[in-house]
Amino acid sequence: RNAVVENVFNRCVIFDPRVWHAPDNFFGSTIEDSSLDGPVVNSSGGLGYLASDRIEATGYAVIQSQAGEPAQQRLMAIKAARFDAYRQLTEIVFGVYIDSSTTIADLTIASDDFRSRIEGVIYGAELVKIEPVSGDTYAVTLALPNSTIGDLRALYLDQLALGAG
Repeated sequence: RNAVVENVFNRCVIFDPRVWHAPDNFFGSTIEDSSLDGPVVNSSGGLGYLASDRIEATGYAVIQSQAGEPAQQRLMAIKAARFDAYRQLTEIVFGVYIDSSTTIADLTIASDDFRSRIEGVIYGAELVKIEPVSGDTYAVTLALPNSTIGDLRALYLDQLALGAG
């Protein structure tokens, strides 16, 4: 289920994002002895899935970074934290596009630049909680049902196919 694309200079390994890549028995090997929700490595070395009907993402925003009066800053921090959580859900569902460039001069790295881009549509996310963190930050946690993830990926692939055709 993993794809490997390589040449003599570079290697790209694309992992199934639903699979947790972990050492055997580090987080447990069965549903009963595991401390995680999600995939685990079982005792035979294969991957198994724990019972979890959704994924969660938490976004954060600093209150003082927002414009306006204190009450407005708190509301804007909650909104910014919500959008950060949506961004994280988008990363999980659709992945992250990475563009990198390395310049080598005289056998020394002269510059190493990375850019990332995330693109996708998220719908059906449920608000789990809004909470202040350490007095100056808000955290917003959103959950996305696993049933919706398949729909979102199918819609995304349909859009790619329409654009290529």
